[in-house]
Amino acid sequence: SGELVMYRSIDPDTGQNRLYLFDRRSPHDDELVAADGVPGFETLHPVAGRNFDLSDHALAFVAQDGGADLIYQQRFVESAIPEPCEHDKTRTCSYDVNIALGARRAFALAKRGIDAVETIAVAPDGRRIAFVGLSAGGQKDVYLLTPHDTDGEDFELTQLTNDVYAERGIAWGPFGIVFSSDATGHGKYNLFRVDPAAPAAITRLTTEARDEYDPAVLADGTVLFSAYDKSGSNVYAVADGAVIKETDVATGLFDAAPGPDGTIWALHHYAAERLPVRIATQRFVAQKIATPPDAALAEPPGLRSLSLAKPYDPLKLENWQLGSIFLVAGLSGSHVFGQVIATANDRLRDHGLLLSLATYGDTALTDASLVYINEEHRVIWGGGLFNSIRSRVDRSFQTSDDLWFVSWERYFGGELLARYPFSRFVFLQGSVSAGGTEYFLLDDVQNDLAHPKDATSRNLYAPWLADNAGLRFQTEASLSLGYNSIGMHRATGPIRGSSVLLSLVNGVQPFNHMSYDQLRLDAEHYFPIIGAVNFFVRSGAGTTFGDSHAPQYFLSSFHTLRGVPFGQIDYLLGRQFVYATGELQFPIFEFVSFPLIDLEGILGADTGAVADQLDALWRRRILDLVFGTNVGFGPIVLQLHFAQPVSIGPIATPNHKNLTFNLSLNWRYQ
Repeated sequence: SGELVMYRSIDPDTGQNRLYLFDRRSPHDDELVAADGVPGFETLHPVAGRNFDLSDHALAFVAQDGGADLIYQQRFVESAIPEPCEHDKTRTCSYDVNIALGARRAFALAKRGIDAVETIAVAPDGRRIAFVGLSAGGQKDVYLLTPHDTDGEDFELTQLTNDVYAERGIAWGPFGIVFSSDATGHGKYNLFRVDPAAPAAITRLTTEARDEYDPAVLADGTVLFSAYDKSGSNVYAVADGAVIKETDVATGLFDAAPGPDGTIWALHHYAAERLPVRIATQRFVAQKIATPPDAALAEPPGLRSLSLAKPYDPLKLENWQLGSIFLVAGLSGSHVFGQVIATANDRLRDHGLLLSLATYGDTALTDASLVYINEEHRVIWGGGLFNSIRSRVDRSFQTSDDLWFVSWERYFGGELLARYPFSRFVFLQGSVSAGGTEYFLLDDVQNDLAHPKDATSRNLYAPWLADNAGLRFQTEASLSLGYNSIGMHRATGPIRGSSVLLSLVNGVQPFNHMSYDQLRLDAEHYFPIIGAVNFFVRSGAGTTFGDSHAPQYFLSSFHTLRGVPFGQIDYLLGRQFVYATGELQFPIFEFVSFPLIDLEGILGADTGAVADQLDALWRRRILDLVFGTNVGFGPIVLQLHFAQPVSIGPIATPNHKNLTFNLSLNWRYQ
């Protein structure tokens, strides 16, 4: 009927693609059909042609899932109730439109040898679907998909063309399926028609020596298409073998389609956007175009010998290039704090190197790793060298001397890792590492233990050193199961989707009879509200089993318990932890001329605890009320957060119940 319009849009801030359906009599009552970046719809192919179509009661669209395209079919019911004018009940001023989408069916084409679908056309009865598919052998052809029943996902697939030429645009009309193909003598894309009932007889509709695309068929069989001329891209018609120019615009009209009351729909390119417009046939210029016949025979693409081709060697230095390099550094007295991240990769980006180096104010506290990553196949693997710094609340003398302090562990060696992606969103990752471990104290703690200020206290450094001296052989194995559907916004970073990571770590020092296990769960979800405004919840929990030398969890107070000053280690470091954060983020100001610089406000709350025993977590619980700002500079965000700790547990409130200021530098799109 032409009353319904289906279109694809791209959000300029998030890059998310969406498919909408609306009735032109009430365009604000639109219905969201699908959005990509979520399981099942990895992408809706924003730069592809019109890979969606509809009839009066059914629609179909293409989306990628698991690395291959699927065709989704969905029936719908629409009602459009006329509403009379307020002052003239005999006239209709508006419509109450309701579109109810039915159950959706997915037709998996990969098992039939079709990896990608370029464009589709729904039959007038809404049941069958014609499409241009790319086979696993790299050839494009026209196919016909016929479902076996009305609600199942089994189907029959018929190949309507079978040649070395390429097809692209497609439409279904009363006299068959119209498509564009370069099976021409001049090599340009012209229009052809095939009857699904007799695919062997293909009729050529046009012969002009220029590319014709976006075919559409009107109810009377008239074929419309778009083509570039001297002024721009315009709509043309094919009637009785003649090509007629119907529009004359300076920019472009694309994707013509039948409209109501003898009009046509098209996308008008203007001011870097393409918006739907409706054109009355009375506005057609109806200018006949001379089209000389194409007397030459279509020639298949030529072959090129590969005898002189050189095999690609990813290990040659000439095939490598430096990637991104990030440096963040700061000075505090004689202490240096900073981080360097540098990458390199080969030209095909199947092989990469990642260097990460961080120092925390003391040369002894330097964390570094150099990792090689291989992404040639589905299983991603790699390996490298590392020097990992870990801290723990050391309670070796708490029972005997009522004293605790922070000790450190340096674990260094080599690591192997592998990741298997079940899909774009779910993965399983494992790693195995082996090397040496040594325990040490910073100078100030070492002096305090060796030279106690209280004359009644004893020298504790010597017994601590006796228990922790020497280099120990250590191995670690980890296994993680992750899910991530987080979508990004240009100005605020994460804005939609969920992320969950469950990880298990086992460590062993076989020659020192020491072993431990760690179990951790992290999760977050973002709720988009409007524009860059969003609300997120984040939580995590972890526990440690085994020897007292096991690594402990350190919660960064900048992102978890913001009412705790970063230096109050006893609130942030321990064998068990649990926390939850809720935060509302809303834009305050944005530089219009340079949109990557912006100011964002935040309101939130944190709660949680860190302890050495599970039963102590509840007693050490903390609640913070948070407000502040995020200042964005491209991919970097400067966070200025204020948190007010609130007493909700029996232990002392962090920072003596005073307002806590947090200043941190973070990556916006992590």
